[in-house]
Amino acid sequence: MKTIKEWFNDLTEEERKLALENTDEEMLTREAYSLRGALIFGFIWKNTPQKQAYWKSIHDKYERQNRND
Repeated sequence: MKTIKEWFNDLTEEERKLALENTDEEMLTREAYSLRGALIFGFIWKNTPQKQAYWKSIHDKYERQNRND
């Protein structure tokens, strides 16, 4: 298992930058089973400047990508 911060390394540079800005330092050290899990548990989407729809689209993009791998 990897930490949330380690999973964020799988995001694009812009996505990673935003995810890190929205995640508390303490949460970055917690472990997650997947990138999608890291996105879900890393921060509350609706409390970010990007809002829920943006993070859902990122989550869904990686979910589709994972199914196609």
